[in-house]
Amino acid sequence: HNINSFSSFVYVSSTSTISTVLPVTLLYFAAEAKGSEAFLSWGTAKEQQNKGFEIERSADGKHWNHIGFVASRATGGNSNTRIDYAFTDKAPLEGKNFYRLKQVGLDGKDNYSQVSMVVFDLAKGIKVYPNPVSSRLTVDGLYTACSIKVVNSTGQVLKTLKVPAGTQRQEINMAGLASGLYFIHLVNEQGIINTFKVMKD
Repeated sequence: HNINSFSSFVYVSSTSTISTVLPVTLLYFAAEAKGSEAFLSWGTAKEQQNKGFEIERSADGKHWNHIGFVASRATGGNSNTRIDYAFTDKAPLEGKNFYRLKQVGLDGKDNYSQVSMVVFDLAKGIKVYPNPVSSRLTVDGLYTACSIKVVNSTGQVLKTLKVPAGTQRQEINMAGLASGLYFIHLVNEQGIINTFKVMKD
């Protein structure tokens, strides 16, 4: 009413309630590196009809993958007291790891938390020994899924081993190879390569 052509106003139209009460009140959500693993922790002050939390991870903050689920600790999914939760990603990505929670309601509705990030340089914890090597070469400190390639000085791939996630130590039989310089390529699931030089007796 009483609006002329120079009046300033905003018209809002919506089919849903503008002020929405979320089913879970999240106190905090944090991700931190603990050795070669990512430790996620969060807490709630209140939960209503909460089924639990899906854990999602991304390498770029845009494309997300489901990596786990933590069920609500509230009785029947309802609580008015603080509850703390935790989840460990035992096989984080090389480089940036973005994490978020997808809160799943018993009614099927979802809500997302803020994003927390951890950066891993997984090659720092890897040891390749003995060097020089005569027969068996050990690659230690892997943890994440990867491929190990043994490459000679001319770039020829002589051996390829597939290492599943959770494997800490992998041995490579070098006994049948000629003496000289070799490169051990560790290729993770994102295609990132870490290279180690090894001399064969």
